[in-house]
Amino acid sequence: MLKALALDFDGVIFDGLNECVLVTWYGHHGGSIADFGPEGLSAVPAAFVARFAECRAYAKHLAHFYLSLSESLDEVRDQAGFDALYAATPAAEVESFVAKVTRFRALAREARRLEWLNQQRVYQGMDRMLSSSQLPVYIVTAKDADSVLELLGHVGVSLERSRVFGELRDKLAALRSISERERAAPHEVGVVDDNVFNALAAKNNGYAARWALWGYQARGHREIADANALRGIEVEQLLGGSTWRA
Repeated sequence: MLKALALDFDGVIFDGLNECVLVTWYGHHGGSIADFGPEGLSAVPAAFVARFAECRAYAKHLAHFYLSLSESLDEVRDQAGFDALYAATPAAEVESFVAKVTRFRALAREARRLEWLNQQRVYQGMDRMLSSSQLPVYIVTAKDADSVLELLGHVGVSLERSRVFGELRDKLAALRSISERERAAPHEVGVVDDNVFNALAAKNNGYAARWALWGYQARGHREIADANALRGIEVEQLLGGSTWRA
């Protein structure tokens, strides 16, 4: 039996693709905050939107989004190629990008709150599941905690700040904290993440990990999950709790 759930946010609870496109494009290029919204989204080059969607499927955190701005990503065919391209990218460029995008996102959330909320949607049923779960639910995500809490509040979900672990590039330390807080062994913590490598890292460290199949998927990830006996989970299974009884 589980003692807690640890869920990713983007790609598991919310679909934030449009918001990520907007903050990446306009944050990097120094756009006006007035560009954040439907009209600004329609003005983003279609080629970039397509490239960003490809990038999002490989990415584990905000810093990875930097590669969506490079045409070199068009030559990437698998996760190994993506990782190699990221490794070859100057760290200073990446960190400058992260700082700019983080500032733009914070400003959008403050100055264009309604537009910011409307560019992200909760996956059907996830809000009800979070509100009615009999297990303690934690959020373990690359997204910042303030954004997570505001989005959850917008759909009527109240969660203690202490249960949100945000702005992560590696999630294992957060999972260990959850285990300690709940006095749970790793196998008693259910982990759901749409990034196959995050889910696999959790599985390899003893957690009851599942790969979310309704989020962002990339070429080759199914084969990686199968080769490592990582079980997938459909949203209906998570909502019904059936996967943990199987």
